[in-house]
Amino acid sequence: MAPIPEHLSALRPLIDAELSACHQSLTSSYDHLPWVREEFIDAIGALLQGGKRMRGLLCAVGYANCSAGDDYLSALSQQAPLMMAAAIEMYQASALVHDDVMDGALTRRGLPAFHIHASTLHTEKHLAGQSDSFGSDAAILSGDLLLSRAHVLASQAITHCDSPETGMEALHAFASMTEEVAVGQYLDVRNQVEPEGDPRDMLKQALHIAVYKSARYSVTRPIMIGMALGGYRLSSVTAADDVMSCLDPLGIAFQLRDDDLGVFGNPEQTGKPAGDDIREGKRTALLALTLARLHPDQRFDVMSVVGDRAASENSVMDVRTLIEQCGARQAHEDLIESYVTQAREAIEANSVFISPVKSDLLALTDALTSRQF
Repeated sequence: MAPIPEHLSALRPLIDAELSACHQSLTSSYDHLPWVREEFIDAIGALLQGGKRMRGLLCAVGYANCSAGDDYLSALSQQAPLMMAAAIEMYQASALVHDDVMDGALTRRGLPAFHIHASTLHTEKHLAGQSDSFGSDAAILSGDLLLSRAHVLASQAITHCDSPETGMEALHAFASMTEEVAVGQYLDVRNQVEPEGDPRDMLKQALHIAVYKSARYSVTRPIMIGMALGGYRLSSVTAADDVMSCLDPLGIAFQLRDDDLGVFGNPEQTGKPAGDDIREGKRTALLALTLARLHPDQRFDVMSVVGDRAASENSVMDVRTLIEQCGARQAHEDLIESYVTQAREAIEANSVFISPVKSDLLALTDALTSRQF
């Protein structure tokens, strides 16, 4: 177990309150449109209730690092970082909805994925047309709506900044995050349709994609957005590169842990069926490490299951067994640990971070890479 510091855990209900207020505003705006409110907005509200708020917490830490003065704990709970934290969490929900459509995922945060919810609604109400198409359309639109509201929250957050320049810096960092995720998602989708090649090349590509698809927006960018909101000048290329080089290893370790959970995770903890990454055909570092250790006939057996959305539980179990027996899972754990070590050393050495922030980031390093929080 890797507990989060109590003063950070105390921020979660404050971020939740900002999200709840935003959702209530959304509900009020469309209360006169029953289909929108009951079928669309309410389902969005259910999605927003889940999540660990880690990205929001990282944003608050980044803000307090640059605006705390002598009162770090007070700076964490100021209105600006809480609203920006909620904006990041709102964007996270948007990205998840779109991601679930692309992956054909069935569940999210222990609930039916949004496109499944909408498809089921279509069937139950005996609507015309194809339920699957309706579900995908509704999910894409809900993700767009969440993205729009995320930008509203971010714009509201910067009204609490000391100067327009600081606000624009924060908004630019927010836009950079959303842009990188789009690029990373395309790289991931494109990589999944590449012919199977050298596992060593697959590993390099998986780690490269991890930076853009997850590492930056899960760890690096939330902290940088908070820092910009607190007055840190990210417009300096050297300053931005210094922060990214320090935090990206932590983000990569976070993604690698997520990849392990995508194969071996407990559905009660992850909110998704175990083995989903296998059925979805994810070309992860874990898969690359596995293929590198297998004989050609074993690689063929694995790749015949990877990407097969109809693969049986027994077939997925056979792949999981091979991953462990060939030593790939342990090699993957070693890779995670190497990135964790790199991240811890970089955080401790980086003069940009004040002492209490270093302490919190080191605690969050354990929490993020164990996913026991």
